[in-house]
Amino acid sequence: MKTALDRNELQAAIELIEEDGPLSNLGLLYSHLADMLDIDISPATIKKHIEKWKIPTQTKKKLCKQTREPESKICHTQMITILVPSGKCPYKLVDTKFESVEDWVKKVRHFGIERGLDYTTTAIVYFARYQYDIFSPEYQKVRQHIEAIMS
Repeated sequence: MKTALDRNELQAAIELIEEDGPLSNLGLLYSHLADMLDIDISPATIKKHIEKWKIPTQTKKKLCKQTREPESKICHTQMITILVPSGKCPYKLVDTKFESVEDWVKKVRHFGIERGLDYTTTAIVYFARYQYDIFSPEYQKVRQHIEAIMS
């Protein structure tokens, strides 16, 4: 059994594993590589080597496209879907105008994406509860705007 990881061997193993397309998550890729390579090394160490040597993988590119952000900026191995958020909204909603609500939704969603969270329509509507009473006409108006924006 070898004691060091070779960049070319790692690249070839990645290409072989991703021959049929990208995997569902990076953890799975790292585990397959750890099993495939004839070396005593953990998936976490393989991840560090891939990042250090800047070896591109189809799996990482696919996951970054799912977050709709450039690969160099933000890339989470797996987005967590949030239906009901915990805590207060990170941004204050200024008013009930469609443009203001649209800007607020974009800010809140981007905040979530940066943290690996995918806020659903219900999560965004839930955040609006911190701004307006749920029985108020303002809340109903904001809710309609959010549903139109998120659909």
